[in-house]
This record gives sequence, structure tokens and C-alpha cells, in this order.
Amino acid sequence: MMCGQKRKISDDPEQRTADFVRDAQKAGMIMLVCVAVWLATGLGYFWPGWVVLGLGIHLAVHARSAFTTTEPDRVDA
Repeated sequence: MMCGQKRKISDDPEQRTADFVRDAQKAGMIMLVCVAVWLATGLGYFWPGWVVLGLGIHLAVHARSAFTTTEPDRVDA
């Protein structure tokens, strides 16, 4: 998938769960590599925390779309 492209959300709950699990695995590997680099470079400022924060937000949004069945009600101000 190219950067900036919207992902089609499947109607099948099993497919949405599988997509979320695949994304969570990718995020976990990215976090693991970042922490390994941090460990190998001297344990200074914990910069992988920023990566963990960004990927955590991404996973939270993805989990919401994967595990909810309806769109939340929108309230127009």
C-alpha cells in the first residue's frame, strides 16, 4: 500500500481482525528494532518512546475500526 492511500475496510469481522493482527505484528517488530538500536547505541535519551507513541496511536485507531461494528454518531456543533 502506498503512503497516503486509504485502506478499504472489510465488511468481514474476521478479515478486519486479521488485518489488525498483521498491523500489530509489524508495529511490534518496528518497536523491537528501534529499542535494539537504542540499546546498541549506549542507552541515552529513550527516543524509541516517540516511535512507540506514534505506532500506539495508529494501532488504537486501527483497533477501533477493526473491532467496532458501527460508525460512531457524529454531533454537528
